[in-house]
Amino acid sequence: MKSSIHNKLLQINKWRMQKISNRNFLIILSVLVGIIGGLAAALLKGMTHFIASSLQNDIEWHFKYSFYLVLPLIGILLSVLYIRKFLKGKNFDHGITPIIYSISRRSSKIEPHNIYSQIVTSAITVGFGGSCGLEAPIAYSGSAIGSNVGRFFGLQYKEMTMLLVCGSAA
Repeated sequence: MKSSIHNKLLQINKWRMQKISNRNFLIILSVLVGIIGGLAAALLKGMTHFIASSLQNDIEWHFKYSFYLVLPLIGILLSVLYIRKFLKGKNFDHGITPIIYSISRRSSKIEPHNIYSQIVTSAITVGFGGSCGLEAPIAYSGSAIGSNVGRFFGLQYKEMTMLLVCGSAA
């Protein structure tokens, strides 16, 4: 099953190399990465608002302010448990600096788990009331999308860097 899917993808990639110029293919991929990055940003925003509204709407107003002290701690604890349970031994970076570092030192390669792990942990933390922003996690997630799409198609360093930046901008 896996090998047949892999063979089909290789055939599609061969056809692409024969029929579509590299420049046009990069334009198509950059649009695709931008759309997927934008959908990831919408997913992050939707998850954050869903978590926050689920936690805050059904609480009686007498207890609401007491929960505001405890909820951020619970959110941070859940994020740490997620990282320790599901990302065992994998490097979990955060912020914009690792994007620049991966461009300069790692040939624009970002681990695939950063596509979803950044979205999950930041949605939990902010949804529970933690004081962090959503901009850096979605930029890192979009960069991971671009990097892994470029790696999947076996693109060169400059082309992967362009897709990484397209994902970050999305």
